[in-house]
Amino acid sequence: MIKRYACCLLLLMGTGGAQAAPPADTRQPIAVTAAERAFVLAEMRNYVAGLQRALDALGRDDLKALPKIFRPLGVQGMRAAPAGMMGRFPPAFRALGMATHQGFDALADNAEGLGTRGVLRKLGNVTRNCVACHAGYRLAPARPR
Repeated sequence: MIKRYACCLLLLMGTGGAQAAPPADTRQPIAVTAAERAFVLAEMRNYVAGLQRALDALGRDDLKALPKIFRPLGVQGMRAAPAGMMGRFPPAFRALGMATHQGFDALADNAEGLGTRGVLRKLGNVTRNCVACHAGYRLAPARPR
């Protein structure tokens, strides 16, 4: 019996502790300044916080709370972007961002009429953009000019 456990332990330990290298990060880098990085990361944190508040409201069937939650995540949130930032981003990245902001605006406009299940379906569509963006892009430091 001890021999069996010893064999299992050796199998779990592997050969000499060699670790497989992590997969290469194949996401497209987007060069950003420190201020742009701070803006993008704050925007993503706002999305996560807004999603949490929306899910909490949906759990209480409080559809009236949703427009106030979703509106700041919509297009109005882009107004605070550092000047010139969006023009340098890849077109597909910009399209994902715009679709996400517009999706939150549509949710703010229509949440009560959609009902809880309808909001959840639309919210699933909007968050697909988040998943696609995180899977396809990463922020990288801009080279000094």
